[in-house]
Amino acid sequence: MGKLALLFLLLTGHLTFAQTYAIRGRVVEAPGQALPAASILLLQAADSAVVANTVTNELGRFVLGSVGTGAYLLKVSFVGYRAAFRTVAPPMEADTLDLGLITLTPVPVGLKEVTVTADVNPVTVKQDTVEYHAGAFAPRPNVDAAQLLARLPGVDVGADGNVRVQGESVTRIFVEGKEFFGGNLQMALKTLPADAIYKIQVIDGQSEAARFSGIDDGRREKIINLTLKADHKNSGFGKATAAAGTHGRYGAQGNYTRLRGETMRSASASSNNVNNRPLTGGTAPGATTDRARSASPGVATTHSAGLTAFEKLSPKTSVNGNYIGNYSIAQVRTNLLRQNFLPEGTAFYYQNSGQRTSTGLHNAIAGVEHRDSLRTVKLNASVTYASTDVLSTEARHSFGVGDTLENEGVRDARTRTGTGSLQAGAFLGQRFGRSDRLLTFSGEGQVNQDRTRGASTALTRFRQGPDEVQQQRNAQDGQDGSFSARMAYTQPLAPQQYVEAAYAVSNRSSRSALDVFDLLLDPNLPDPEQSTRFRLRFLFQQAGVTYRLKRGKLNFSAGALAQLSRLTGQAAAGGEGVDRRFANVLPALSANQQLSRSTRVAFNYSTAVREPTLAQLQPVVSRYDPLNQYLGNPSLRPEYLHQGKLTFTGARGTAGAFLSGSVNATVSANPITAAVTLDERQVRTTRYVNVAQSWSAAAVMSVSMPVKKLKSRFTLSPYLRQGQSATLLNGVVGRITQQSAGGDARYTYRLPQLVEVNLRAALTATSARYPTARPGNASFLNTSYSADATVQFLKKYAASTDASYQRFVNTGAGLAQAIPLLNASLSRLVLPDNRGEFTLSAHNLLDRRLGVSQTATINFLEQSTQNALGRFFLLGFTYNFKPARSIP
Repeated sequence: MGKLALLFLLLTGHLTFAQTYAIRGRVVEAPGQALPAASILLLQAADSAVVANTVTNELGRFVLGSVGTGAYLLKVSFVGYRAAFRTVAPPMEADTLDLGLITLTPVPVGLKEVTVTADVNPVTVKQDTVEYHAGAFAPRPNVDAAQLLARLPGVDVGADGNVRVQGESVTRIFVEGKEFFGGNLQMALKTLPADAIYKIQVIDGQSEAARFSGIDDGRREKIINLTLKADHKNSGFGKATAAAGTHGRYGAQGNYTRLRGETMRSASASSNNVNNRPLTGGTAPGATTDRARSASPGVATTHSAGLTAFEKLSPKTSVNGNYIGNYSIAQVRTNLLRQNFLPEGTAFYYQNSGQRTSTGLHNAIAGVEHRDSLRTVKLNASVTYASTDVLSTEARHSFGVGDTLENEGVRDARTRTGTGSLQAGAFLGQRFGRSDRLLTFSGEGQVNQDRTRGASTALTRFRQGPDEVQQQRNAQDGQDGSFSARMAYTQPLAPQQYVEAAYAVSNRSSRSALDVFDLLLDPNLPDPEQSTRFRLRFLFQQAGVTYRLKRGKLNFSAGALAQLSRLTGQAAAGGEGVDRRFANVLPALSANQQLSRSTRVAFNYSTAVREPTLAQLQPVVSRYDPLNQYLGNPSLRPEYLHQGKLTFTGARGTAGAFLSGSVNATVSANPITAAVTLDERQVRTTRYVNVAQSWSAAAVMSVSMPVKKLKSRFTLSPYLRQGQSATLLNGVVGRITQQSAGGDARYTYRLPQLVEVNLRAALTATSARYPTARPGNASFLNTSYSADATVQFLKKYAASTDASYQRFVNTGAGLAQAIPLLNASLSRLVLPDNRGEFTLSAHNLLDRRLGVSQTATINFLEQSTQNALGRFFLLGFTYNFKPARSIP
């Protein structure tokens, strides 16, 4: 550790440069809303020659570093707004010139920009931001933000509330550029009504360090920022819904949000036994995704509540807090078919099971943030408690290659788990000196503790050998603690050129106490072969240098880190232990080129080391399931990953057509994989091992084109994925190649306030080549077709319907399964200002109580079907707490 620390000090030694200073500011539009991707030009006062340039981040902030003495003019511009100018002179004493707020005002409508007019689904691409005008996509009244996002081209909202944009997961959400909901995506989308939103911005957000410094470090995450309508910014709004129906089905939900300037309070609650389906009619949130279109597996009852608050203590300091609690009970019946690909042929495994799962969750988050011209400080903490109670019963049948029944049996089990977690994080950014020198620190610590208690009973009859009866009880207690810290110092080398020296340390320690009792032998004495006490620790230190260049429309960085790591593990009884050291070099490269105002291309390459988990390392055999046994491997080595990604985003013309795509690849050295042994009785034993190499690659594209004359939009999103990894089955080493190709096509027709129609076709074809197996190839095909329509008539009425047809084909097993689904609703607005709405909805009209999933792994292909909610009807009423005045 001392050598790396000394290296860090040498790298951050003081250098002397000409006296310079930094220019900071924040660009907003007239209502005070942040204006991301605005152009910032620093011009010579004498001849208007460009000295430096940058763009604002998602919060509208910008930084120009290493500005030399002289007379300058700062130009701030953005398409559709009048440019603003500021005279710039060196500050007398401070090292930073803070220009404060710079407000841009809109120009007359005639100015051209990459935005569609309000009646043709407006989409604007502004450098690293895709902006949607909500008015062009707004669904019918009384729906939430999730249903609005589901209609945006290139955006998918899953049934679980998670959002993906062009194949990438959205990690955080802002409202008016602030984390009003603590970044909680699901809470924000369920709480905010669609008619409160003015714009939706999907941003390739920079890291916290990059936002502070204004220097792109290549680290990106997908962020959504919601801009509200003017009448919702200083008002209270929300809704309450109650519904009841046939077969005892019910649902109730409510939320209320109060905004006053930069202060927010919000509360929400819900309870239902309809698998969290929407209660207000129309299509479901995420109806454009296959997962939402198919019937949700099982039958679930869910209760939840949430509170969130955001307070601006001063112009530079804010605090936020967030609480979520929920409890659910789900019952799922599953029929499973697994094809095991063996060197001598294919063996089949069938399982019928029922499972009842109860889960509870309490999570509280608090944070404080301070930003001024010289420093940024962010502190956050969270505490979580989760509990799970799983009761399951199974009937299994295993066949050999010759279709001979090798074993059959039943198994009942119950597992109860409680987990507590405490997490804290901090970020500090300090700017000092006239040369725009920066020091950043980030740290995170987490402590987890879990307690698991389980019991199982199993009876298995084998074709060869005696029957086996198993009765077990287990008790496991685990603790996991981790901390990580990173310090980086940035020194300007020349105008728009920087060098960053960084040092990082991370330590993760885990310990587990597992006792397994064989109730048929001695219910009070742990089985020594299955019981253990095991400790694991993974410590690494990193030190390195990165060069960063910001020239014109190009951001470039290249660097490398030296990493020293140590992996130690030991069984308490003095058994087989682990103590190994590793040295790695982790290079990284990033380039981001703005080709035009609306077109951007970026490339990122990074490397990482991934350590094995405690469960993979601990040297005990798990026979909790007599047909599926697991054995740890203390000899595992960490994986070394190479990851590369190329992305492109662009727009053309004034109609809102845009194109985005990405190609990514991952190559892993020493990947950890499962070595599987199937004996003659079809008992599976899994042990994790390192293999030489694996790789995967994917290409994703999204093209969206409006057709103004037809009031329509076409979107095409194809993808291709391929990967290769090692497979170890019954001691035979081979390589499996997996390919998946598909995509979806969407068509949307919208006549505002009257008709909306959405059509979609999606296809996924997956194939796998198993060189160690006969016949050697396996494949399955998933196709889906969906349509939804909403018609508004007689001013107050709306009728909605959505239908889908899914087909699942498994050629190897000779299986084909089709699932048609049909939902419909009729609603009427009532009360002044349409504050109330009655809705009669019909769900799963064809009464298809089935869900299907298919999976290909390195050793087998699996298809499962689950039960789903049958046909039911709901009658509901919604009351909206709207602002006093509505601005379209």
